[in-house]
Amino acid sequence: MATCHGAYYDGVLRIICAGSPQVVLIAGEIDQARYQGLVSTLEDLVDPEGDVHVNLAELEYCDLAGLRAILRLAGPGREDQGHNGRSLYLDDIPPHLATVLRILGWDSTPGLIMTEPAQLVARPSAIVSAGLVTDAAAAWHPDDQQVTSRILSSSGIPYP
Repeated sequence: MATCHGAYYDGVLRIICAGSPQVVLIAGEIDQARYQGLVSTLEDLVDPEGDVHVNLAELEYCDLAGLRAILRLAGPGREDQGHNGRSLYLDDIPPHLATVLRILGWDSTPGLIMTEPAQLVARPSAIVSAGLVTDAAAAWHPDDQQVTSRILSSSGIPYP
């Protein structure tokens, strides 16, 4: 992604872009009511060329249409990858979503690279490296709502 702008928050689903390299952070719940917001925000945030990094650490629920919309980010792009597309890095995939991707066979989507969260370990993330959070102990973690609050506050988006 060369540029990263915009954000989405509807009280249930949060989508923001942070870090260097830029990472799209998706948190909350994706269902039929939020599908159009997801699709339009991803279209706005993600350049049509280049690799895409998406962090799903705080994604609590995602229906199949939402997963398909996220996986479409691995679609056609550069042809030098051998699969006529770009790499889509899905970081910190919640175990239940990783299981769904494996059951459906979507984990073998060309260009998809998945990483599951480490077990209860504080780890550096795009948020820390971007300087949005300076304390490494506050690194992105599925249970760390404070990180989301700090990011959204710095983006001017109210967070409950």
